[in-house]
Amino acid sequence: MKLSPRIQQVCELTLQGHSNKCIAEKLGVSIHSIKLYKVRLYRYLGVHTKQELRRKIMGEPVRIEAESKLAAYQAYRVQGLSYKEIGRLEGVTPDHVRTYVYRYGNLHI
Repeated sequence: MKLSPRIQQVCELTLQGHSNKCIAEKLGVSIHSIKLYKVRLYRYLGVHTKQELRRKIMGEPVRIEAESKLAAYQAYRVQGLSYKEIGRLEGVTPDHVRTYVYRYGNLHI
């Protein structure tokens, strides 16, 4: 089975961190369609989560060097990493990452 161009688009947008709703709006289809595309994608690749999908497609995450912790954390999130994965890479707890992003993420630096 080969992935259709639409499922490939859904995969790319998912890996960029977009929600199902956002993907549906960008592609002009229903959220239900996006969910079905993801089921097919995950089944085809033999993965169960977005983190497994990212690892399968992009490999293991690499530590990001950025000008600030916030920029690094946001870059990780755009790549689809969970707070747990970011914490593991940065040597902090997932709660620290989540709190830091929520606390400082809305500031215009």
